[in-house]
Amino acid sequence: STPSTCYRTMSADPASMSATRSSSRTAPPTAQRDGFHLVPSHPINYDLDLTKSFQDITYHVSSTDYVARIAFNRPDVLHAFRPTTINEVRQALEYAQDDTRVSVIILTSNLTDDRTP
Repeated sequence: STPSTCYRTMSADPASMSATRSSSRTAPPTAQRDGFHLVPSHPINYDLDLTKSFQDITYHVSSTDYVARIAFNRPDVLHAFRPTTINEVRQALEYAQDDTRVSVIILTSNLTDDRTP
């Protein structure tokens, strides 16, 4: 089934992922343990750009794939963190947590061709 179908048919809340995690630290990995079954295998089309209120990150949402993409956007300093960056990531994670269109959060950076992080 497709990731969006999994999201709609799961009986547990996929945002919490608590239903797929084992409380045991020694439990073997399972196919659905970390929620990777919710990540689409096709290219994601981000239809919502919610970056306006951020300076150090970009924040996009795909409402069809239930994915939020938070990307560090400071290529001139190789995406180094500063207090503003940390606060913006925290705020974006809170937005994603409260957004019913999001079941997976991708944390990445916006790479440029002339730099290698």
